Amino acid sequence: MALAILRFGELWLKSEGVKKRFLLKLVSNIKSLLEYNGIDHDLKLARTRIFVFVNDEKKAAKVFNRVFGLSSYSFAVEVLTDKKEMVTEVTKIASNFKKSDTFAIRVKREGKHKFTSQQLAAELGSAVVEKYGNKVDLSNPKKTIYVEVLGDKSYIFDEKINCAGGLPLGVEGSAVAYFDDEINSVAAAYMIMKRGCKIIPIVKKGVDGARIEKILLKYDPKFEIEYVVEDAEKYEKIEELAKKTYSKALVLGETFEKIQFDDNNVELPVFRPLVGLDNDDIERIFETMPFVCRVV
Repeated sequence: MALAILRFGELWLKSEGVKKRFLLKLVSNIKSLLEYNGIDHDLKLARTRIFVFVNDEKKAAKVFNRVFGLSSYSFAVEVLTDKKEMVTEVTKIASNFKKSDTFAIRVKREGKHKFTSQQLAAELGSAVVEKYGNKVDLSNPKKTIYVEVLGDKSYIFDEKINCAGGLPLGVEGSAVAYFDDEINSVAAAYMIMKRGCKIIPIVKKGVDGARIEKILLKYDPKFEIEYVVEDAEKYEKIEELAKKTYSKALVLGETFEKIQFDDNNVELPVFRPLVGLDNDDIERIFETMPFVCRVV
């Protein structure tokens, strides 16, 4: 099975109690998405990382990209914290370098060892230079090999892939989202989900709810559209759904130029995450989404 190292960036800014709660939710969300996509896995939460063994590396990579709360991931090789083993693995990765490729070794270390991070990086870099002749460039290398030393185990990899970021889905409660179109409403829902809020959808009759569901299921395997309403009854139905699901806010995909919803007809706070954006800005949101909404 392939080993993936998952990192959680923004969660480090939280207090210990909040961070613990958020991490437990993050782990639950990762498991749910892996299970939903039929990926066998074995997950372990460490102090600074999440380690996951998966049976399908390509499918798992797509899942990791879509997990809110993860900042990046890498597929890595695990070795004992032994210099000979580390040299073997590092030079194996370097065997794929071109002759003209400059490189750097980046070492991070936790625990007590007989060497510093700089000393280990220098020794591993020297092994690559001696075997292949590539030049070291610590400022702007074409290739980078990462070594994370965690106690008696070390993890070696050559790529860090960015994830969705934000906060784990569900840590900030739920909000009703009214989908009166496809593109803008989905973009608004995505932005709110990225801040940890679970979306409870209600769809205007005539809008392609099946397409919306297919898109957002990529991020929330429990996303389900149960409510389709006529435009004239939207205010009443939104209030009913919010009370039923204990949702504390309403999310709309309206921009400043197209505000039609009358906030006075609902008691909920109304969020319009796209209100200050133009069409180009909204397009850029789709370009940065790990799963592009326009392609299903």
